[in-house]
Amino acid sequence: MEELKERRDRSVFSREFRLIGDRLVSTGKVWFKSQGIIFLLTSFLCTIGMFLVGNPCPVLVGMGIGIMDAFPVLGTGTVLVPWAVIEIAMGSWKTALILTGLYLICTFMRQFLEVHLMSGQMGLSPFETLGGSVCGTETVWDSRAVSGTAGIVADRGYDRIIDHAAYEQ
Repeated sequence: MEELKERRDRSVFSREFRLIGDRLVSTGKVWFKSQGIIFLLTSFLCTIGMFLVGNPCPVLVGMGIGIMDAFPVLGTGTVLVPWAVIEIAMGSWKTALILTGLYLICTFMRQFLEVHLMSGQMGLSPFETLGGSVCGTETVWDSRAVSGTAGIVADRGYDRIIDHAAYEQ
């Protein structure tokens, strides 16, 4: 392992690797912080929704739905949509309407906050973050925000390295 570190440090590109690596690490930290904020807000909204529905364990169920939302493939729709459909089949329209509204609120909140929190903390415009999210969705569906946005951040870091190298000459 020490030999690899020495080879990396002696490489012509060691500074570039370090700059891009540092930028990707900071992007990962921002992503985790954004996901934590979204998780807390989703859990809070779902807890309120469970109180409105009359669930006997609203905090536990709200937190469980928040955890499901944290997984990229699952989301709040995994729980709320089938539950709303079952409530419609049972004739409980009010509960189904509350669950459907809760699903829509949580979905739009996640889409809005994910772009704005990531862009605000990384120095990117919301449009660039949204573009990275879409590109990430098309290439690596499971980790859209990380892969697409990290690609944009790495590209910007590479542009800065090129600009710095041109300035030195």
